[in-house]
Amino acid sequence: RKRKCRKKLMEPLLEIDKITGENIRRNKNFIKEGQWTVVYTDGSSRNNGKDNCLAGLGVYFGPGHVLNKGRMVEGEHQSNNIGEIQAVKLAIKIAIRNRDQITHLLVRTDSLYTMRMIADLPKKKADGWKNKNKKKIANCKDLMDLYNTLNSVDYYGTNKGQMCQKTRIVIKFEHVRAHQDISTS
Repeated sequence: RKRKCRKKLMEPLLEIDKITGENIRRNKNFIKEGQWTVVYTDGSSRNNGKDNCLAGLGVYFGPGHVLNKGRMVEGEHQSNNIGEIQAVKLAIKIAIRNRDQITHLLVRTDSLYTMRMIADLPKKKADGWKNKNKKKIANCKDLMDLYNTLNSVDYYGTNKGQMCQKTRIVIKFEHVRAHQDISTS
């Protein structure tokens, strides 16, 4: 005897905007470029470099995507660079948690600082996270966390650019100019 199954219709994901009170329709459609899932990251701050600095970060997978995140920077010390670093780290952690849907992650950031740090992290670790004056490097804790996150996907391994056997994710980074329109079609 054959079983008849009803098609389950997926209910749209509705959420109430915390600021405006309007209903927001959320979705699970990623921005794709070939096999690459694109994510945009950004960090920002008010009063950067001052004691009363407050910083935030954003991770953007696409319009209304359920994985989009925006939050305040963690930790006592706040700066736009820490926001940029934490945003990249969060994007990678989200990809790891969703590795059944994301196997190739293209992280786009407008932070040249973060791009340089990602390239220099193995050297920074080898130097004991100290600068040439033997002092702890700026943003040390966040850079160590980012290094460990990248290491968890074997980003710095011998097969750089290849799929990590443990997490099954390949990651690459791309610099984009800040505050430009993004085409998501």
